[in-house]
Amino acid sequence: MKTEKDIFGKALHHNMNKEDKPKFDLPKRDGSPSLNHRDFFVNTKTGKPYFDAYIGFLLKRKEEVESEDTSRIDEFLKKKVGLNYEEFVNYSKPEEIVEDSYGLFRRKSIRRSLFKFRSRVYLEALCDLDERGEDIQLVLDDIRTEYVPTLKKHEGKEPTFEAIYAALKKVIN
Repeated sequence: MKTEKDIFGKALHHNMNKEDKPKFDLPKRDGSPSLNHRDFFVNTKTGKPYFDAYIGFLLKRKEEVESEDTSRIDEFLKKKVGLNYEEFVNYSKPEEIVEDSYGLFRRKSIRRSLFKFRSRVYLEALCDLDERGEDIQLVLDDIRTEYVPTLKKHEGKEPTFEAIYAALKKVIN
């Protein structure tokens, strides 16, 4: 491979002075949810306290920095279905999902990563609801039938939530 000197006969200078650098004035985050999420939450309220609480917990979880710790989810799933989180992921077979945005990825490892990311957020919100003493059965049915833009990009079924629904409904029913 030729260098710039070989191609142009002289080397080019790649130095940028401080005054040449673009300046960005980004607002500082205060840790509170964005106005868009607040507006969304107000517009999505259904009047069902358990469903509205789930949406609130879901938005809160989406705002937080992703954590690899699944101990809360493990405990929740053990209590409800007798599986830990990794067993749940294996049971769900995310590599075989091709609906929704999963179909955009050919590599099975990417589908699995996407599933793990989404399912952790959804399950953490369910953990919050369960700790509050809400009936998970009611929440699962409503989430599945209601249009939730943070969960589903379009009306219909979302594959990650469907896997959670299938695992939890199988045992709860």
